[in-house]
Amino acid sequence: MITRFVIGFAALTSLVGVGILLLLAFQRSPGVAYLGVMLIGIGRASRIALAIHGDG
Repeated sequence: MITRFVIGFAALTSLVGVGILLLLAFQRSPGVAYLGVMLIGIGRASRIALAIHGDG
């Protein structure tokens, strides 16, 4: 159950991060860019942690 939650969270944060970065094509804001990169990083880190743990 927790594994599915973490996988879902990782996917959601990655998608939100990509969405924010795409939004930057229209609005150039460094703070928003940083948030997008951070969310993508959180998503990838979650996937790596799951792979190391053996549940991914």
